[in-house]
Amino acid sequence: MNASCIYHDPAQLVDQLGAATAANVAAFGRDAITTISALIRDQAIDCDLEPAGLAYPAMDSAQMLVAQKMFRASESIGFAGELWSAETCKKQLGSDLFIGAFVDTTAFHVNPYKLARGLLTKVVRPSGVDVYEHSAVNDIRDNGQFVTAIATSSQGRFRICAKSALIATNAYTIHSPERRYFAPLHVYSIVTEPLTDEQLHEMGWHGRQVIRE
Repeated sequence: MNASCIYHDPAQLVDQLGAATAANVAAFGRDAITTISALIRDQAIDCDLEPAGLAYPAMDSAQMLVAQKMFRASESIGFAGELWSAETCKKQLGSDLFIGAFVDTTAFHVNPYKLARGLLTKVVRPSGVDVYEHSAVNDIRDNGQFVTAIATSSQGRFRICAKSALIATNAYTIHSPERRYFAPLHVYSIVTEPLTDEQLHEMGWHGRQVIRE
């Protein structure tokens, strides 16, 4: 998952892994997408799930070469992709600036906050997992046998021991005790107020694909 989109890049897979391994990774990615979407539907999680696909539009010949490379890579590893013309881009994306696009038809987008809260309330807690929110982890220690985390909340100070630990810091990596191992990259997003049906129709963005720069 990247931001609010779940997808994988076929050209990147082939370049980095080779066609054979990339095909296996792509199959794993498709299974992951199927599993996540099925879980969302089975648990009736309201997270604005839209299986609309992901478009990589091209505005010039150089970008179109990249789109064509992605399409060829998708064919070589059995990945569901399409190569769009300028006409199709105009019809689906509502813009005549694009001369073409590669489209990952397996991708979908979600509201990540709603998904996380839905998984917490409908899957995690009903499974008997204890979740402590608003609990700052002040220290993590690994003695080779157990991982010990020291956490502080409004209810006091706690020591949690486990054989292994998953550190998921999200936007707070810079504050992690392990920050010396990371180089955080910060992305700024701009959002609008909710658009009306009339405004969406006027935009001509009928396909609702995620558009990646």
